[in-house]
Parts: sequence; C-alpha cells; structure tokens
Amino acid sequence: MDETAVFLDHNINTTLDVCGAMDVYVKSFGLRKNRVTAVLAASASGKKMKPAMMVKSSTYSIQAVEGVVMLRGGNSWMTSEWVCKWTDYCFPWGFDYTRGGNVKAPNDQVVGSWLTRASKVVTAETIFTSFRRWFLGADDQLSLTTHSFYGLAFAEMLVKQRENDTSVEDDEDTADYDDSNDFIHLINELDL
Repeated sequence: MDETAVFLDHNINTTLDVCGAMDVYVKSFGLRKNRVTAVLAASASGKKMKPAMMVKSSTYSIQAVEGVVMLRGGNSWMTSEWVCKWTDYCFPWGFDYTRGGNVKAPNDQVVGSWLTRASKVVTAETIFTSFRRWFLGADDQLSLTTHSFYGLAFAEMLVKQRENDTSVEDDEDTADYDDSNDFIHLINELDL
C-alpha cells in the first residue's frame, strides 16, 4: 500500500518579470493547504485493489466515483480506521448477523456451493483409495463397522467378502463398470 499527497495548488517553476527585479509575485489559487491523498495498493496475490482518494470533509462517506473509491472524512490522510473501511468496501464480506451481533450460519445455497467445488476437486480415485485404506488392519478396527446405523450392515458385507475370498483388486479386474464409480458400487452392495 502506498499513499501520497496530491496538492491542488499549481506548482509554477518559472516566472515572468522584469530582469533584475528584487521581488517577483507568484499568483496562487489560494489552495496552498488543500490536498487529497491518493492511495494505491495490491493484495498479496498481486491483484490491484481499487484506488482510493482521501478528501478532507466534515461528513464521513465512502462512494465510488469514476472507478476511484472516494473516502471523505475528518482529515485527508489514511488512518487504520479508514484502511479497514476501505478494505471492507473493496472486499465486501456479505455476512448476516444475529441480534446479538454474531455471524449467522451460512445458508443452504452457500454450503451447497462449497460441496460442489469440493466434489470437483476430489477425484473418484482419491475417494476409492481412502476407502481401500480402511481395509488395512483387523475388521473390528474399521471405523465404519462401529457406525451406529451402517456398522452392522458393513460388517456383514465384509464377512461375506472374506468368505468369498475376493479382494478389491480382483473385483476391479472383473468389473464391467466405470472405474470412477468403484466407490459408489461398493457402497451400493451394502444391503441397507
């Protein structure tokens, strides 16, 4: 983040007067002390944030004008309070709050979008591999066999599989279904 003062009075470098004059009058707009503060910043990922301009004003407001966030407040420089307000304006949170001031739980659409994104990232192979790793160790140590609803059915299916002396690898070789659905077919074999 970088902030710099932008003075509104003209900055004249040359004057025009009689050669050898002792005093030269420089006309001014009377805005010598008036200034705004320009603020430019980028996020840690390199994305540029909206530029901000601090203006001294008796009223406090934040508004977007021509792609610039105008911050009007008591002085014309950034304070920690204004940095927080500017960040909230650029990156709106969108939270709903309870009467007590706590953040409400996300609605079903938000949770659904999280699950959709997660399901796109996790491959069927990852799910199947993690499911196969449950089979390492003794049958009574499997976490699914201790489940209150599915545990008994899963344990019975596991016993049937051991009796038939088939392994997951043998099932994969003789399977006529798509590899991406191995996990689903294995769960569907549970007679629930």
